[in-house]
Amino acid sequence: MIAVVTDTCACIPPSVVENLQIEIVPYYLHRGAETLRDGVDITGEEFYRWLPTARQLPTTANPGPGDYLAAFDRVAGCGSQIVVVLTMTPKGSGAYQSACVAREMAAPRPDAAGAGGGDRYAAGGDGARMGGHRGGAGGSGRCRDQ
Repeated sequence: MIAVVTDTCACIPPSVVENLQIEIVPYYLHRGAETLRDGVDITGEEFYRWLPTARQLPTTANPGPGDYLAAFDRVAGCGSQIVVVLTMTPKGSGAYQSACVAREMAAPRPDAAGAGGGDRYAAGGDGARMGGHRGGAGGSGRCRDQ
């Protein structure tokens, strides 16, 4: 099975995310001393309602490699072996680099069950072959067969 992983910069409508089973990795919003995950801790509607009252403009941060690795674990736990990762251009965000680092972290290790040395990995707009990488126990609860 093929999985699609992207981040909240893609602004994909929730109905499309659900219908196509797209795995979304949230960007971070820094609002004063608070750090919020876009679409998880705060919705777009809540953000835009708060913005006119802001004394200081918020800042953002791209997801880190661990955020992408967790997404890879979730889709692998649902049976996906090929992952297409879509990010903003690397010239405008560090998300692409984070996804590339996560790809390397997810690479099969000699001690991983079923790991094959010939597997290829890619990130960005290319497919990332998950090979012997196994997902976490919980999964996302959004597997196609559920």
